[in-house]
Amino acid sequence: MIVPAYQACDTISRTLSSIAKQTVAPREVIVIDDGSTDGTAVEARKALALFEETKLIVVEQPNRGAGAARNHGVHLARSELLAFLDADDEWLPTKIEKTLPHLDDPDIALVGHDYTRVQGSIEQAVKCSALFQSAADTYAELYRRGRFGARGWGI
Repeated sequence: MIVPAYQACDTISRTLSSIAKQTVAPREVIVIDDGSTDGTAVEARKALALFEETKLIVVEQPNRGAGAARNHGVHLARSELLAFLDADDEWLPTKIEKTLPHLDDPDIALVGHDYTRVQGSIEQAVKCSALFQSAADTYAELYRRGRFGARGWGI
């Protein structure tokens, strides 16, 4: 599991707590602090106590952007499967449990999902699956339009 983080001191604890509460624990969580100056890495390391079976790795790098942070996390990852979660997002407790069975099919390499966007007191359901499934060319829809949502990547 890879968590790119930049200036996320106020949200990283909540994000990591949502990972620690999974009904199926990930093997590792890699937080890549992308040059934050607000104490993001320090706050992330405090979450170590939340994880029992899961190895928490916090790495700091100079600011190079979210893509570079994700790529650094991919390079460091030792797990067979990868998941991405931004440092200001959360997962429901059964996210990994519900996602893993889909990956038992050898023809499936990527799993995405719908998500709920929460801004203040407003919640909006984003139905990525309907948008993706209605596309004439699903590969083009994924590649060109990123139908997993801005923060909707799955395992």
